[in-house]
Amino acid sequence: MNPDITDGEPSVEFARVFNQTVKKVGDDIPALCFNTAIAQMMIFVNEATKMESLPKSILRDFIIVLAPFAPHVSEELWEKMGYPPSLFTTAAWVRYDPALLVEDEVTIVAQVNGKIRAKFNAPRDLPESKIKELALAEPNMKTHLDGKQVVKVIVVVNKLVNIVVR
Repeated sequence: MNPDITDGEPSVEFARVFNQTVKKVGDDIPALCFNTAIAQMMIFVNEATKMESLPKSILRDFIIVLAPFAPHVSEELWEKMGYPPSLFTTAAWVRYDPALLVEDEVTIVAQVNGKIRAKFNAPRDLPESKIKELALAEPNMKTHLDGKQVVKVIVVVNKLVNIVVR
């Protein structure tokens, strides 16, 4: 599927992936971590190909982020999108919005005696009691807890729940 290029606004999820890409690539270039920068750009491109329409503003900024890695292709894309000659003399580095870097949901790992038995999504910064409730409600957790005595429940907010049983 070839997405349409529009003047619209991106969805929050797509804007989040783009902002994460800008931050990651911007941090990785000075650290000479080119492989991870390219990997993050690939994540962005994979998300972009799933979209029905792409905002022109995001594509413009992505070309700037791509330019240090593929200068010739970036110049061609820049010109095809109708921007002034030479991306390298007219465009400044893209800034990201720190508010869009934070995920609203996190994946919590549920363990029994240190072995992963389930994973589930939960809102970020959920109280420990609610995380414990959600973990205990997982079907696979129930099968591993049936008939056993719970000795201890360890909750690390936004990360994991480990239930120690006998």
